[in-house]
Amino acid sequence: QEEPVTEVQEWMDPETEDFLNLFRDQSVPSLEKTERFLIQTALQKFEGNRRKAAEALGISERTLYRKLDQYGLT
Repeated sequence: QEEPVTEVQEWMDPETEDFLNLFRDQSVPSLEKTERFLIQTALQKFEGNRRKAAEALGISERTLYRKLDQYGLT
């Protein structure tokens, strides 16, 4: 069944759409899954620049490095 197009969907960029797809099955994704997605998206957006990714995420570089290690994203 196709979902109706809403105003939000009309302006959504692919990253936002990917994020919202985490909620498609009516459940809430875990905090870990959400964090992993946001970190990966920020790193892609800033072409691997961890300083810029951390700044965009509102966390310190040190925290980003810990999260990368925690989620095996190094």
